[in-house]
Amino acid sequence: MKSDEFLSKKGFIVDPTKEYALKKDDALKYIRLLKEEGKIILGGDVYSVDDKSGELIPTYDSWYLPDNELEVKKGYEISKKYIEDYPKNQKTKNSVYFVIVSSTYDKIKNREK
Repeated sequence: MKSDEFLSKKGFIVDPTKEYALKKDDALKYIRLLKEEGKIILGGDVYSVDDKSGELIPTYDSWYLPDNELEVKKGYEISKKYIEDYPKNQKTKNSVYFVIVSSTYDKIKNREK
């Protein structure tokens, strides 16, 4: 399965950004797919479920790959460690969700020009 297909099947839409958020296990599977496809993981954001509305809300936790380390293997390793080590939201006791930001090497090189 390709990463885009996986994301559309397993992801939850985050309003108003329209990004897809994934549960922890799915986020780990997704980053593995990105690595297999040679896509660079630039970083990600963490969301939690609001107890009252049931909507995904930002925790304001995130990670990113420094510009001088933009490579597939490094992005995968940093993202995997961050997601695996991230604790459950202690305030709400709800599961957390991860939005993964990725790109291809060509798009990153074009951005630098």
